Amino acid sequence: MVIITPPGVYTMHGKRSILKANAVLYHKAARKLKTQMLDDLGQTTHLSRKHLTVLLNKTGKVYYTPQGFKLVGDPTITYLHKRGRKKKYTQEIIPWLKALWVLSSYRSSVHLKAFITINQSWLFGGIQEQMLAGFPKDIRSDLKPLENIPQPIQELLQTISSATIERLLKPLKDEYKLKHRYKPHPHASVLKKKIPVETNFNKVRGKLGYTELDTVHHCVDSTQGSYCLTLSEVEINTHWTELRVLRNRAHK
Repeated sequence: MVIITPPGVYTMHGKRSILKANAVLYHKAARKLKTQMLDDLGQTTHLSRKHLTVLLNKTGKVYYTPQGFKLVGDPTITYLHKRGRKKKYTQEIIPWLKALWVLSSYRSSVHLKAFITINQSWLFGGIQEQMLAGFPKDIRSDLKPLENIPQPIQELLQTISSATIERLLKPLKDEYKLKHRYKPHPHASVLKKKIPVETNFNKVRGKLGYTELDTVHHCVDSTQGSYCLTLSEVEINTHWTELRVLRNRAHK
């Protein structure tokens, strides 16, 4: 009875470790035994016979470079992970991204990208420590990196995309969700499906009926606690403005 190993059981490193362990026996075996070993290894690793033969023959083989260095063939050593383009945005930029995310009141990655682009001169000019004194103590520690943004980090923040911001901040957002410090709207997905929303829309000039809405928070420097808001709606052609006062941020 022949036992067949299903594909996906072994990783590539595991397959090459199996070949390395059987290479010495393969070198000393007779031709008939080599054929049987290739059949068994092919069913186990799901590699072609030609590939198996090349790897087994090169395992343990000694090479000498023109400089006199001795090299020994080892199938478990590979340099595939060093191929391709090196990452430009690494974990090094996360402390500054986190500080900007907190400063922007935990906005989405698209809005955070716009926030960085619009406020470059203010952010990269150096935020003084007294400017952060009005924030709560726990938030102040997160904003500490903004006091000094190195020039290489500034260049990365100027060119980073919203998709890269989302990828780098995803672990932090998941952590904030667990701590109940950052809560997305519970019905956001339902609203998006029922209400046709376009994030970018060129309004028709010269035609009435296109308005823009926004809320103004009357909270000075901190968004904690209770404060009033103003809901403003502006008609973009006539600039007619309607204002309504909101007592708080309750959905009533």
